Amino acid sequence: PGTEGGGLFEKAMGGDGVHLEAPAGLASGAAHGSGRGGGNSHGKGLALVLVYRLSHLLAFYRLTIHRLLKSEEGRTDYSKGTAKASKDLAVDGGDPGSSALPSPLRSPLRSPLEAVLAECHALAGDVVSRMLSSLSEALSRSSSFPLDLSAGPNTAEHMRRLAEILTVHSDSFLEAQDWRDLDQLDRDQAAEGEANDGKANDGKAEGRGGSDVEAILSAFLEPLLGACRRSASGRLDAADEATLLINTASAMLGSIEAFEAATGWVGKLQLEVKHWVQVLVGHEAQKVLERSKLGPLLSRFEVLPPELPAANQPGLDPATVESAMRGFYASLFALVMPSFDRLQPLEERSQARRGIAKAIADAHAKVYEEVSDPKNEYADRSFLLHSPDQVRMLLDCD
Repeated sequence: PGTEGGGLFEKAMGGDGVHLEAPAGLASGAAHGSGRGGGNSHGKGLALVLVYRLSHLLAFYRLTIHRLLKSEEGRTDYSKGTAKASKDLAVDGGDPGSSALPSPLRSPLRSPLEAVLAECHALAGDVVSRMLSSLSEALSRSSSFPLDLSAGPNTAEHMRRLAEILTVHSDSFLEAQDWRDLDQLDRDQAAEGEANDGKANDGKAEGRGGSDVEAILSAFLEPLLGACRRSASGRLDAADEATLLINTASAMLGSIEAFEAATGWVGKLQLEVKHWVQVLVGHEAQKVLERSKLGPLLSRFEVLPPELPAANQPGLDPATVESAMRGFYASLFALVMPSFDRLQPLEERSQARRGIAKAIADAHAKVYEEVSDPKNEYADRSFLLHSPDQVRMLLDCD
């Protein structure tokens, strides 16, 4: 019966348990990546959602029917088994309350219907795994990015598919304990098959529950993120690369953050966004500081040996420092700050602007401190027109 059931399922799935043709007119070969160059990845995403939904449905019916059948067996056979086990234990001097008594929910013996459902569920799990591998490979081959440095339609499309899969998982009738029960059922039935056939279990029956959402998230997100990094590296400057990665990672984050099962990847993407915001701020802040002449001045102070008075060093003489500071104060109300118009997430755009303002204010505070330090021997400090707190207020750092 198991073979017959599996054959029926394979026929419905396209003849070999891999192809998907009938449902919704899906292209054949989607499960093993027959599309060239990843061009069929949208079709694969659609097919994957359907097969994943089917896998969950099979899991639900398989576990439900197993419990119902075992419960029925318990009502009809449990009293007989208890009496026999008690008698045997009494003869052997055992404890009638021992765990040797039969349990209707622990017996791995299967009815023909259970065998069919188990095989169909296993085949659905195989198809999901193969489709994930194929989709991941197709996504990793992407090497282009939109001119506006947005996440792009390809990322948006696959994030919609991933959200649909996560919705199937979150709306499942099966709870976490049910998935654990299914995995235990797999192990019990694999052990039963090993005992009957005399063959060692190859491990394929274990973990067929379809509850490994982490693998599905990784199959979508890792190749998309990796392809984005590779396509930007060496082709964009630091600011544009950071902008592209922030937009892409933020789009991914927005698609999955509402799902409890995606908590791990939400944390990873938040760190990704934070890293690239720091890269963007550092790059743009350096450019602003160079234009304001504060950057070169700060660099010289940072490499100055502490035992040497700064006023006596080339590039840090009083005339040079005064000229640079007066120029900075004069441009303070007219600093050309990056607009970050191509940065799509508003929160990250605001963070980048605040980060640059803070970097400029910190640089001014450092120079101000060095000039005010008596050991650096600046006799005239009248050109320090604004205190660090005043500059922070003018730059709206708080």
